[in-house]
Amino acid sequence: VRSHLPTSAMALLRTIRIVSIGGNQVATFADVDVCSATGWETLCQVAQALGFPSASLSLVTQSAVVIDHSLPLQESIGPDGCDDPIALTCVLGPSRAVGVKREHWMMRTNKIGMILGRRLRRHAGDKPFFKICRELDPSLQDDVKQLITESFAPRLKELIHVAVRAAYQPATATALSTPAEECVFKDESFGACINLSSCRLWTSVPDFSIKDVAPESLWFGGDPDPVFAGAVLWRLLDGWPGAAPDTAGGAVAAGPVLEVLFAAAHPDLQELGVAGHLMAELEEVATLMGCAAVAVASRATQD
Repeated sequence: VRSHLPTSAMALLRTIRIVSIGGNQVATFADVDVCSATGWETLCQVAQALGFPSASLSLVTQSAVVIDHSLPLQESIGPDGCDDPIALTCVLGPSRAVGVKREHWMMRTNKIGMILGRRLRRHAGDKPFFKICRELDPSLQDDVKQLITESFAPRLKELIHVAVRAAYQPATATALSTPAEECVFKDESFGACINLSSCRLWTSVPDFSIKDVAPESLWFGGDPDPVFAGAVLWRLLDGWPGAAPDTAGGAVAAGPVLEVLFAAAHPDLQELGVAGHLMAELEEVATLMGCAAVAVASRATQD
């Protein structure tokens, strides 16, 4: 593909070939100005092309020099910069968290939720309290964003906003091979570049009216019928190679992985197992789609 990296007045254009540690070509970028394009900008383009978060990737020259994020490519590459094309090896390292979930963790038990839960169980019996809504309601976008953002550390705010925005993109947009810029989260301070264009959002909607089972004192700010009870942001990751039997977690078959990015519940409904209900539904769908595993990247301390 043609590079979208910046060029300088004294441009030195090269073709960059990205190869795996096994020597297989995984991406090619034409007309890269190695005098101006930094290691960070190149890594972002590689991450978007491969679909992997850049926090887990490193680029290494044929001389075994790790590309510095802050320097122009020519300074990191050195003598290898005379070659055309220039081969860089992409190394996948251990995943790192973008940030902590909360600076100060505190176990919370909501008395209102406990009382409401007992009343609902008497009222509903074995019927579920909630139903999963897979269709997006544009009117809920800001409310969903606020709920998830307030459930996690402030550092994750921008990541959450980009993920929610990506989930609300039209299906035709998310099907494009090149993700829209607004669907890519970048944090140079951490070295993170994550393509979130495949994000999906499900919400949990109350299948009951609180005013039918609880006195007015238990209503949510005077609203007897909250619009939604919880939300989960997830995406599919392709290319999981599986795990060998001698690994810490044992053998895992190769296949796609369903990654749960964020799951959160309404503060006054968390005692009713909202997030757990969403997770159970996701696990069932993952099984039907033939996923090798379900990975929970981040989850609020609510259930």
